[in-house]
Amino acid sequence: MEVLLIAPNSVDIWLRHQHLTQFVNEKPDIAWLEVHAENFLSQGKYTYQLDKIAQYYPLSLHGVGLSLGSSDKLNQNHLNQLKHAINRYKPKLFSEHLSWRSVNGQYFNDLLPNFNDLLPIPYTKESLAHFVDKVRQTQDYLGRQILLLICNLVNLKCMSGIFMPNCPT
Repeated sequence: MEVLLIAPNSVDIWLRHQHLTQFVNEKPDIAWLEVHAENFLSQGKYTYQLDKIAQYYPLSLHGVGLSLGSSDKLNQNHLNQLKHAINRYKPKLFSEHLSWRSVNGQYFNDLLPNFNDLLPIPYTKESLAHFVDKVRQTQDYLGRQILLLICNLVNLKCMSGIFMPNCPT
């Protein structure tokens, strides 16, 4: 499994669509760039600009769409798109949110476009085991580690009967 790192003690810039042209034209002195993976899964002007940018900067792709905390199976279409983006842009890092956004194959942002799609998971042994299995499946499919950059362990309020003693309340 491929493991690539970005220089320690360096700072990234969150690259947004409105900054792409400036980075293509000016190539500012930045250590590395973080991009929202789902913004670059389909073809278009932005993907071509990111192709050029990726020639000059190490990238980190950060996703929110795998729904790693959901009881649903991994979305194979989304995994295919992510794998294509990883092969295309060759990011040094890939990170993803630990959350869920689908039930029975229905994604909440499809139903409610302004709905927060980073829903919390319970702090239980069962949800941890499920999450670990999903990360393993994802890493196996993508052929690379997610590097413990699973972020936004979102929590609205800890549930009773938790097993993790450091659960915020």
